[in-house]
Amino acid sequence: MAIVLLVILTVVTFHGVFRNGFIQMDDDVNIYKNRYFVEAPLENVGAFWSDLEGYEHLWVPLTYTVWAVLAEMAALPFGSVDGKSGDVVMAGFDSTVFHAANLLMHLVATLLCFTILRRLLGKGATLWPAVAGAALFAVHPLHVEPVAWATGMKDLLSTVFIMAAILAYLRAREDGGARSSGRLPVGKVLVAEAGTSLLVIGVILSLFFKELIGAGWFGALALGWYVAEVLRRTRGAPWYGVAALAYLAALL
Repeated sequence: MAIVLLVILTVVTFHGVFRNGFIQMDDDVNIYKNRYFVEAPLENVGAFWSDLEGYEHLWVPLTYTVWAVLAEMAALPFGSVDGKSGDVVMAGFDSTVFHAANLLMHLVATLLCFTILRRLLGKGATLWPAVAGAALFAVHPLHVEPVAWATGMKDLLSTVFIMAAILAYLRAREDGGARSSGRLPVGKVLVAEAGTSLLVIGVILSLFFKELIGAGWFGALALGWYVAEVLRRTRGAPWYGVAALAYLAALL
């Protein structure tokens, strides 16, 4: 029920993005006038990886790879009619595909946020503080730009990988504690090691999506340690939800 409510809240809040078109602030350079996307975008993906100076001096190859897949899906045939303006277009992309992908990524990030909060609050804690925190994340005004702006995909992708990495880290930390006390089977030891590896992989992949995200990791990890200690010593205190949200605030 909680997941259904979060999905409905997010979609209702941002359903207007499906009416958005492209804008001339970076969407032109990155997407609809991108010379690599005009013809056979998937065949040109390698160019974003091989050019270390970066396309238009921005090296975020995973983001451009995702855009290439979306461009392939959104390509309009010659003489198509634009569904928003009614004009006949010579060529181009259906912006709805890009905006739908942005909303989908925001949904994934919201559900990951909910999962992280539940794990931070601990077993036996009531569900609704995690729902409230994830709902605040879902509808926060700061997320309007990345969700409603096609180029904002890079922010959404980096957020998803950051949260996935944090979730893997929390799982590994919990399993690590059980392992040190001798309560963890061999199979779960491997899972714990994999979780630590996923944290490192998530950090690296998030850098491929957004170039400035690395600085936030130092604050997130430091604050994460503090929150973990607070929750360990004060489990059940009425302000534990605030502490959990502070952990995620380091990512903003």
